Amino acid sequence: MECQECIFCGTESVSQSLIFHATAVSTCPLLEGNLSSMFILRKILKVPESTCVRFLKTYGNPDHWFSCCRNCSALVNKATAIFNEIVELKTRYSVIRENLRNKVRETTASHSSSEYEVLREVRSFITLPGLFRI
Repeated sequence: MECQECIFCGTESVSQSLIFHATAVSTCPLLEGNLSSMFILRKILKVPESTCVRFLKTYGNPDHWFSCCRNCSALVNKATAIFNEIVELKTRYSVIRENLRNKVRETTASHSSSEYEVLREVRSFITLPGLFRI
């Protein structure tokens, strides 16, 4: 077990893979530890990809330099859970939004002679290709 400083608060901590995977059953803990480190850097801390690549090339396996104490690990786990919820909500939102857009497409032809010019313009705008991207 390697003792290191927590990347967040600087307190002494054990290797991050021991913390993050204490409750998970893993077939490849080294790979999952590296992926966890990169997830934290990229998604939570918003470190640019090029910087992460440089860290990997310069310092090697994150299991040797990336560490997190138990307190910060709990916060990381909460952040990860919220991130996953956001991804799920974005997916559900996209499906609903596309359903509404399809309704507009289906009814545009039958309402093309609408007496309200604004409705025609809105429907025309909504059906433009490439609109409604997240």
